[in-house]
Amino acid sequence: MRGTVKYTLYIYLCIFLLTIPTVTQENVPQTTTTELKIEKLTQFISTKYNVSDTAVKKVVEYAHRQGDKVFPTPIDILSIIAIESSFNKYAVSKARAKGYMQVLYKETTFDIRTNINDGTHLLREYSRVMPKDAAVQAYNVGIGNYKKGMRNTEYLAKFKQTKQQLESI
Repeated sequence: MRGTVKYTLYIYLCIFLLTIPTVTQENVPQTTTTELKIEKLTQFISTKYNVSDTAVKKVVEYAHRQGDKVFPTPIDILSIIAIESSFNKYAVSKARAKGYMQVLYKETTFDIRTNINDGTHLLREYSRVMPKDAAVQAYNVGIGNYKKGMRNTEYLAKFKQTKQQLESI
């Protein structure tokens, strides 16, 4: 009798366990390290610069698409944006540089992709002919002024500080 009760309980337990939905790999959302980094950066930047999450997320995602492993990295791009425009899409300087990356050369627009693409292109071009720190300074003062000897060490220090802060997120 005991064996029959044990066996019956075992069968009921098996049936019960089979009816419980299980979590499969298909049901678990796959989040990559990059996606997590983008979310964390978006939250940090949105809070620090008082900008909407939606706008910042587009900038962070595009910076990740434009950046590379050497220079400029996505964090380099975001650091430049933080310094140049404080993530204000419609920022315009006294010299009429526009947008997130405050690009002055050519017909720059306020379009996120165009502006970040133009700024990233400049940084890449400068880094091909000079060290990274020099490229950052040349981006700030202009390549012509940089070649004439103009430097902005405060800008470079701020870039490094901002970059370090964003990398720690």
